[in-house]
Amino acid sequence: MYFWNVKQLIHDLKTNQVQQGQFKNYYIASSILILLSFFFVAISPEQPVKLNLATFVVNLGLLISWTNAIFKANGGEQGQQFLNRFFALYLPIVLKTLVVFLVAVILIELIWSNYSEAWNEVELEKINQYKDATIDPIFSCVVYWQIYRAMLKVREPLTV
Repeated sequence: MYFWNVKQLIHDLKTNQVQQGQFKNYYIASSILILLSFFFVAISPEQPVKLNLATFVVNLGLLISWTNAIFKANGGEQGQQFLNRFFALYLPIVLKTLVVFLVAVILIELIWSNYSEAWNEVELEKINQYKDATIDPIFSCVVYWQIYRAMLKVREPLTV
């Protein structure tokens, strides 16, 4: 199981070296990450219902459109092991993206704290809500895009 090395995982998927037990482990690990994200959403500060609904609709659109694109990148109806490949790629891609995003969010928050003094408290609260609501869809889009690119690479012919 790879937690970081997406290139080697792509190679192993191309050459059918990932065993069913490993796919199961990728599914379990990926599901744990998804459950953790649900937990963090549950304990995060409340957002307005309209903003949560808008974020949900955007994420739903991303889920449907990117899953269809990734399915086609896997070969569509003639593709092989779509869900196995998807979940196997999901784990290391999410972990790598999460590290990059955490660093980016920390830097944005540090920069933002220097410029946020220009707004009053009500304006600042509204801006922070919208800023926080955009992080999840952007993160999701980056993850889907990277899975899409990886799936295309899985289908490329082997080079000697």
